[in-house]
Amino acid sequence: MIELKGYTEWMLQTQKSKGTIEDYCFELKKIPDDFKEQQTYLLENRKKRMLVSAYRSYLNYLKFIKTISRNELLELLDTIQLPKKRGRSHGKKSGRSFQYEQWGDIVKNAPNRAAKMGIWLGFNYGLRLSEIIFLRIQDVDLDQMLIHITGENRKDEWHPKHYRERVVPISTKIQKEIFEKWIKRRPSGIKHTYLLWVERTGLQVSGRTFQRWCKEAHSELRPHDLRRSYAINLYYKTDKDVKVVQLALGHSDVGTTSNYLLIEETEYLDKVRSALS
Repeated sequence: MIELKGYTEWMLQTQKSKGTIEDYCFELKKIPDDFKEQQTYLLENRKKRMLVSAYRSYLNYLKFIKTISRNELLELLDTIQLPKKRGRSHGKKSGRSFQYEQWGDIVKNAPNRAAKMGIWLGFNYGLRLSEIIFLRIQDVDLDQMLIHITGENRKDEWHPKHYRERVVPISTKIQKEIFEKWIKRRPSGIKHTYLLWVERTGLQVSGRTFQRWCKEAHSELRPHDLRRSYAINLYYKTDKDVKVVQLALGHSDVGTTSNYLLIEETEYLDKVRSALS
């Protein structure tokens, strides 16, 4: 049975807009109470993005109140995939990437030290926007030289996309030193443990603030371009090993990883000819 009262309160706590909550609740009211009938209904209406988005959101709420387990959540999310957007840009490449040689200049152009650190994180570790702003000091293991993208032991109830946790290696001693210097200069009065903070207020960096920082660093830079640039750079530095890139990005489907890599048609044709000649 779809229970909307608790779900609505949970959505408000996670700072969803009033419009989104109303739209999701409107769609959820249409779903039958019986679980088997729910699956049939969702299958018949699987192309309706708003309905699928609402139901996937509701599943996350059930995980939050511990009605379903993490494994059950993952299984259900895998069977109810969000349909791809169709429109003017459907089927075309979206976003852009920046060459490795450009990264240093973009970081230097960032408007402040927190912006420089956040953009550096995105370029060098392929983190999503939410992973950058919710990364905690305790998630950075400098002894083992690993970054843990995890939702464990969090009061803020943030979790990685689709609850898929992963570790990303800190590759060099120089990168380790950058983390050490950044953490050492952290003001003592900050109450939270997030790695990034707004220098003027000490508060956690918001997604909108980080988007603005990216724009100021480069007029065409968007937060997800950092992740795409990392993926393409890693792809070529690992002799085009898509599997390694998939693991580093935390993708469940290698097809998603291929979309990130923006492999040109000429390269695809050359690969096929080389493999079958």
